[in-house]
Amino acid sequence: MEIQDYISSGILESYVLGLATPEESELVLKLMGQYPEVRAEIEKIEEALLNYAEHAADKPSASVKAKLLSQISNETQEKIIVHPAAKQVKATSENMRYLIAASVTLFFVSAAINFYLYNNWQQAEQKIVALNADKVQLAQDFNVQQSQFKEMENNLSFLQSPYNKPVLLKGLPLSPNAMAMVYWNTQTHVVYINTQDLPTPPAGKQYQLWALAGGQPIDAGVFEVNDSVSMQKMKTIINAEAFAVTLENSGGSATPTMTAMYLMGAIAQL
Repeated sequence: MEIQDYISSGILESYVLGLATPEESELVLKLMGQYPEVRAEIEKIEEALLNYAEHAADKPSASVKAKLLSQISNETQEKIIVHPAAKQVKATSENMRYLIAASVTLFFVSAAINFYLYNNWQQAEQKIVALNADKVQLAQDFNVQQSQFKEMENNLSFLQSPYNKPVLLKGLPLSPNAMAMVYWNTQTHVVYINTQDLPTPPAGKQYQLWALAGGQPIDAGVFEVNDSVSMQKMKTIINAEAFAVTLENSGGSATPTMTAMYLMGAIAQL
């Protein structure tokens, strides 16, 4: 650094005011011995401080001023001259440092507390979300169970009706071990089917129930092979003499595929 840059850096003012660090004070004393301009600048600063003191207090006599200047000049290299106003500035600076340190400490303490509270809030919110999810799941399970119970109740009521005609459908050569029970209510015309051991249909295929009346097939609807469903409600049938099951394209067919018939059973005539 150039000596003029050093002079204009403000370190010399800090030195005269007593605010310089020990390392800075040591360097100033060293430069004062090497560079007359550094010494001159310090004397200039000290003179400015004395002028300030003259305006801030009672003006001393000329002899006192000369003596004071002589003393400052002789003792500059031995100790730091600090004007009472400089002591006040130094005290203010130290107070500011304490205030800044306290503010920084308070900031970090506040940040830590906020982080702790935010973290707890996040955990509480996650627990609430989990509890709400459990509540929704329980409600869904309860609704499913209610629906299943209602279905069982309806099935039981249906099976107990004296107007029901149970029809046993036996397996044909395509599926000799399969069987099904069709329940046809002659009063309400409601039809249910319960299958057993039907092979799982290939992709794009679906089983279809047919009612046979007067030698004509009547579409009774398609159904799934599902172990979780004991009875499946089909289309209503007005008249029937027998029932049969064929394998058709998904969605069903308008006429049965006779070569893909899996089950068949006639209604017992009483």
